[in-house]
Amino acid sequence: MVSCFCNDKKIQSFNSFKARDNAQCPECKSLERHRLVIFYFKENNKKFEKTLHIAPEKQLVKLFTYYLF
Repeated sequence: MVSCFCNDKKIQSFNSFKARDNAQCPECKSLERHRLVIFYFKENNKKFEKTLHIAPEKQLVKLFTYYLF
C-alpha cells in the first residue's frame, strides 16, 4: 500500500508513467513532483500566501486554492 499526498488516499500501487514505474497516482493523476511539493508543505507547515508558483499543475492549484481562499 502507498499513500498519495495529493488526495490523501491509500492505494495498492502507483501506475507507470512514461519510462518510470510507480510514478502516477491512478486516482488523481499526480506525479512524484506533485506529491513532493505537497508533502513538503504539509510536513513543514509553510504558509502558502508566501508561495509563488508560475503556472502550477492542476493538482497543485487545488491545494493552493484550498489553503489560500
